[in-house]
Amino acid sequence: MQKKRDDLFVIIRGMAWDMWHIKQMELNLTTRPRAEARYYFPSFLTCDKRFVEIIDLYPLKALAYDQNDPTPMPFYGSNWIDSLSSSEEFGQEIGIKYFTDSARLSRNIRRNESKRKMKSMVSELEARVAEIANIPMKEPHRSLMLLVKYTLVCSSK
Repeated sequence: MQKKRDDLFVIIRGMAWDMWHIKQMELNLTTRPRAEARYYFPSFLTCDKRFVEIIDLYPLKALAYDQNDPTPMPFYGSNWIDSLSSSEEFGQEIGIKYFTDSARLSRNIRRNESKRKMKSMVSELEARVAEIANIPMKEPHRSLMLLVKYTLVCSSK
């Protein structure tokens, strides 16, 4: 993304759409289309090279779920925390900061508050992005709404 691009919100909308597809694929993997079906393999085809690059960065190794709670538990081919960490200690700090029970509880509280304020928050974020990017705010965009919704869903993990 670059400043002063008139199509900035189109790009953000595309990014939000891509992220939604990834999340939707995870959810589709937990769907059993018919009661007698033992296996179901959803698929997604795309010619969007940048989207494929994102998917290739985090290959899915396995996915688990409880039949009573279809929230997917993805297991990726590599440890993404290690790929972002400069040292083992830093990786452990990330784990403590973001993945403890207290960190998850804190995210749940903040997420619920954010859901209540979503519409005004999206309008404010769009105005700030337009100002920073030095582009006019022509019309309300749904792209940031999708990105914010995706972020709220992902932060529940």
